[in-house]
Amino acid sequence: MAFFDLHTHPSFKSSLMKDDVTQCSNPIGFVDIELNVPFAACVEKLVGNSLDSQCSFGQVAGGSVLAVSFIAFERVYAFVSDLEKIKNLGPHILPDMKNQKESYFDRLIKRELQHFLRFEEVPETATAPRSYKLLQRMSDYPNPPDPNTVYVVASIEGVHNFYTEKDLAVQETQPQNIVKRLADWKTDSFQHPDKFPRLLYITLAHHGQNALTNHAWAIPARFAHDLVNVGSFDPTGNGLSPQGEAFVRTALRETATEKRILVDVKHLSLKARQQVYAIMNRDFPGVPILATHMGVTGTSWDNPPIKTVRAMQNRPKNLVVSYNPVAGFIRRVPPSSPDRLSMKTHIPFNPWSINLYNEDIAQIMRSGGLIGVSLDRRIIGATLNPKSILEPVLVEDERFSRADFPPAWLNNPPAPVSLYPTEELPHGFDGNVEKPVSDLWAFCQQVLHIVLITELGENPDSSPELQVPSTIDPWKHICLGSDYDGLITALKTCPSAGQLSNLFRDDLKSCMTTMANHLNAHLGTTIQVPNDVIERLSVQNGLDFLRKHFN
Repeated sequence: MAFFDLHTHPSFKSSLMKDDVTQCSNPIGFVDIELNVPFAACVEKLVGNSLDSQCSFGQVAGGSVLAVSFIAFERVYAFVSDLEKIKNLGPHILPDMKNQKESYFDRLIKRELQHFLRFEEVPETATAPRSYKLLQRMSDYPNPPDPNTVYVVASIEGVHNFYTEKDLAVQETQPQNIVKRLADWKTDSFQHPDKFPRLLYITLAHHGQNALTNHAWAIPARFAHDLVNVGSFDPTGNGLSPQGEAFVRTALRETATEKRILVDVKHLSLKARQQVYAIMNRDFPGVPILATHMGVTGTSWDNPPIKTVRAMQNRPKNLVVSYNPVAGFIRRVPPSSPDRLSMKTHIPFNPWSINLYNEDIAQIMRSGGLIGVSLDRRIIGATLNPKSILEPVLVEDERFSRADFPPAWLNNPPAPVSLYPTEELPHGFDGNVEKPVSDLWAFCQQVLHIVLITELGENPDSSPELQVPSTIDPWKHICLGSDYDGLITALKTCPSAGQLSNLFRDDLKSCMTTMANHLNAHLGTTIQVPNDVIERLSVQNGLDFLRKHFN
């Protein structure tokens, strides 16, 4: 079964295994990360899901189409001690990042992109003829696709990839040059697509602070012990800068000699996302917005489930938010249980601002965009599932930039009311279950929430920010955005692309149908799960989108 994936990194890990990138192996092959720690074999077994290959081209079903996102590893990662424990990483990779031996743009071109292009259309072996092929337009995708080929459309994750100065501090004094480098890429890709692939989209931010836009906190706090002066994990900006706005307009511009590059709002801070929406609504109506590897918060951006907001003593530019859990579907427990309707028994959402608020969903749907649902357990709330109803749901704190923190959030907004009914779910959601099953529930809940918000937005009485035209069918605007090989903790249901068939099967359809029927019965909604929902989510929606917007 072929798949479409809106956000993957299949050649990323293999490109880091040698100092000399020309000695790195074909990204078709599996990368087995080795750790230099006590009891390495046991530790590798525990964390291998995140570190080993999750979507090398050999793990992806032939005929599939992937949006492969190229990224120059950000310097701040060189200060993460956990990465120093990787035994088979090129020994100078992290030191060279620390010492700023080359610019992000040079690293993007000379390592990530060169590695990918070097092996394009080169089979792994004569007896195992799997290969991959870059598409410059969707009309190049054959019908039927070759069963031994994985097809690729290119993207770039992070504005930092367009830094041309080695010294980050120097580069950030010249933000206009970042925009110029993007414009040059568009020209180069039109004239020399074999060296500068046409890009489907650019994800404006990533994990490190960049010069053009503020980002949303994205990583576990244990990674962020060390400080760097420029480009830290901590969000410290204030939405889009003027040059950030110019970058967005440059990407979206289409002329006779340059193709439009779509904008991905993943990793942007809430304020930056709102600015992107304003630019696109005003200057680029009809151009779709992408949200490529997402979860949803389950709440409005007007009243997130904030418990406390506090300052950080050693980081004056930051605030820390503690959250109450956000309830989704309530699990069925014995009616006599005092926990029956408590927050301990729900399938939770992750309320971090890196995820989509209800208003974000409406904006993307109104634009005719595409939302890729992440398979990262943290992002979609699966790691928040308590092991039993006796354990509380604990949400990790999130860091914000003080400069663009919404002022209204400091005024003790009312606690958000869950959209979800508190009535017990039908049999099948009973009690404590294995992680693969609860992961499936969490994934289905993400999809159903997007559909629910879209359907509620069709009501003309809904608030303007939540309104969605009745002509928008949300089931056509959702797809897979796994983020495989992005150092994610993947769903137990499918820890790698080789197991995607374990997710996209009848269990997924029956789970979503049960959830939809429950909503309809108790909320008066009319959600209907399509008969072909598995095909739509796994491949068809993505292919249809590319045929419309990548030709």
